Amino acid sequence: MQGTIGRVAQAAAIAVALGAAAPASAVTVNFDSDDQPDFFDGFLNPGDQATDGGVTVTFSNIVPSNGNGQNRARVDDDGLFFGTRTNRAYAVSFDLAFSRNVIITGYDIDFERSRGAAFVISGANGVSGSNTFSQTGNFAFDMGTIPVFLAGETYTLTHTGLTGNELSQIDEFEVEFVQPIPLPAALPALAVAFGALALFRRRRA
Repeated sequence: MQGTIGRVAQAAAIAVALGAAAPASAVTVNFDSDDQPDFFDGFLNPGDQATDGGVTVTFSNIVPSNGNGQNRARVDDDGLFFGTRTNRAYAVSFDLAFSRNVIITGYDIDFERSRGAAFVISGANGVSGSNTFSQTGNFAFDMGTIPVFLAGETYTLTHTGLTGNELSQIDEFEVEFVQPIPLPAALPALAVAFGALALFRRRRA
């Protein structure tokens, strides 16, 4: 009983802190050189951004497959390159941060030459499920244990299973904003959280 009360209080407090209201309409953030000015040079560089006007994704800590000390990776009109060829600057991993609290609902693989490959995104508040690189098309994104990508937090996207001459390209993410709860609406939930937490503490005493 005490454990249940504690979990309820914690869940309510987290919901208030994250602003876990219903997401807004989906928007699409493209990762190709046709749509993003920062990609016009054909490379994903540290500090580059991709935006749809409603949400901005900022990239950093780019690890390329060629390991030549250049902290950048290839991008073209099909999206961001991922692979392990040492003679190409394909991304092995990179960090990304969102300008708003979001969930990713879908993604697009515009080119692939891989077998059983996938990618995951991990951060301080969880890790996504395994999302396929193994065929082209639009797919539902598996959020895994991440409840929401928090604005300003750093998350690392890495590929798995790409070997030899295999490569794949991510062209876009579909995201939904997680809107903050207005303060008056948040107060009852916060009161319930603190009340349950106080009851839990009294029963433990």
